[in-house]
Amino acid sequence: MSAREDCYRLCSRIMDGAFSNLAKSGNEGAFAHEWTDKVIAKRLLLEHILGHYINKPLQKLDKEVRLTLMIGICELMYLDTPENVAVSESVNMVRTLKKSSAASLVNAVLRSFIRDGKSIPPVEGDKFRRFSVENSVPLELLKSVANDYGEDKAFLWGSNFNSVNHSVRVNTLKDEGKTYERMLKGEKTDDPIAFLKSFGDDFRKGSMEKGVIYPQGISSQLCALAVGAGPGETVIDICAAPGGKSFTMAVEMKNKGRLISCDKTEKRCDLIKKGAQRLGLSVIEAKVNDGTVRNAGFPAADRVLCDVPCSGYGVIHNKPEIRYKPLSSFDTLPSVQYSILETSSEYVKSGGTLVYSTCTVRRCENEDIVERFLKEHPDFYGYDDIFDEKTLPSEDIPFTQAGVIERSHVIRAMEGSFMNTIFREGCDGFFIAVMRRK
Repeated sequence: MSAREDCYRLCSRIMDGAFSNLAKSGNEGAFAHEWTDKVIAKRLLLEHILGHYINKPLQKLDKEVRLTLMIGICELMYLDTPENVAVSESVNMVRTLKKSSAASLVNAVLRSFIRDGKSIPPVEGDKFRRFSVENSVPLELLKSVANDYGEDKAFLWGSNFNSVNHSVRVNTLKDEGKTYERMLKGEKTDDPIAFLKSFGDDFRKGSMEKGVIYPQGISSQLCALAVGAGPGETVIDICAAPGGKSFTMAVEMKNKGRLISCDKTEKRCDLIKKGAQRLGLSVIEAKVNDGTVRNAGFPAADRVLCDVPCSGYGVIHNKPEIRYKPLSSFDTLPSVQYSILETSSEYVKSGGTLVYSTCTVRRCENEDIVERFLKEHPDFYGYDDIFDEKTLPSEDIPFTQAGVIERSHVIRAMEGSFMNTIFREGCDGFFIAVMRRK
């Protein structure tokens, strides 16, 4: 099967409601996956362009024709395929899909788009409507973020979420002081927070298999470090799978103490177990647990992390289709999130630390949850008694040329009771709240 056919099949499944990570079987090539992600990520823009060349509502076009045209327009805009090849292969595709009667339409639309310089037709409406189409952010979602955080931040978020830096973390327990071969020679750092994957796949793959490094986003690393876990402590990670934050906390603990990493199913706990084994982290105990129900078998903990299930609008680059889900589909989340936070707090020792985090950009899942919790639980307080929104401007966490973030900058950035990485270019959108028990 060709990359085009794979792309069509995947896009069709995703637009019918499948999650992109589940739709991909692994039998498709990397190019087909990249192409699919681009079509889904640019869906509103592609539909806008296509609508300019079609004299009837797009919904009245056969699905096979509509999707073939969107894939072709995406190819012409973002891939290196020669224009004549993109057109002819799109025509062949629609014939393969048994829609030969539409072959002349596909040919005409794509050639008209090329003649027009592959430009984006003007978008009618206000600045929200224009931004929504040009950045493929549903209008409802864009206005919701603007209502929560202001127009400027909403537009910044909508511009940045497709440009997240990929990163790994060094497992210093296996690195044996080499700090990932001194961050591939010449880059000065003794205690790396993140290293961007701007290096060879062969080198990376070998180091991954040996457990010297593991993939983890910058914001996820900041979240794990905000917990402040140290050697000999008892730590509970309530919603841990696939395990990245637990791994980072275990390394920070020097593999000494007790770290209970939980998730709701055996299958997800197996992911934690396999990762911990590869990294040599014997301190981790993976346990099946429902975060909303108090577990009488859990010990009192020095530190508890609850990185709760959320709408995921901070990690859209991983699952581009999430943005198209209606906000109403997440209406029940805040009550679940609050239940997990409240239950998690029961494990925290006097003087212990409780961290609440999400990877989304909705106040009702973030600030509102923590504000309610602190109001209803006076035995907890925000770190340093400060409860103002914290953002991370680029200058707060500078990168070296190799993409290394130094620990001292993280400590300085975490002063305050919570912070957002949502509006920082290159970062996943995380909300992190640090609380302590009196």
